[in-house]
Amino acid sequence: MNSLIDSIIDLLALTDAKRTNESGCRLFIGWSRGAVEVHDQLNLAPWTQELAWCDEYRHVWVSVFHRCTLTYCEGDLTLSVAPDAKSFYNELATAAEFYEKN
Repeated sequence: MNSLIDSIIDLLALTDAKRTNESGCRLFIGWSRGAVEVHDQLNLAPWTQELAWCDEYRHVWVSVFHRCTLTYCEGDLTLSVAPDAKSFYNELATAAEFYEKN
């Protein structure tokens, strides 16, 4: 895996969920006290917070460069790492549809 992604996994103390989602992305999971803590720990250069997908309980960051999404929801963290561009764009489309409805 990419060294930046490995460093994010280590920094946020994420563990391999040993599964992939419907888009084919590998999942890592963890826990955090708050979205501000996560935001402060990310090297924000390759990450963009998707404000349209956020609410008071959920925050979502996307790294197009590394084909990843990071979601904080009520303490739970999920990092989704796409193996290729097609999987990544499927992940974004699925997320956009889900967050539009929820």
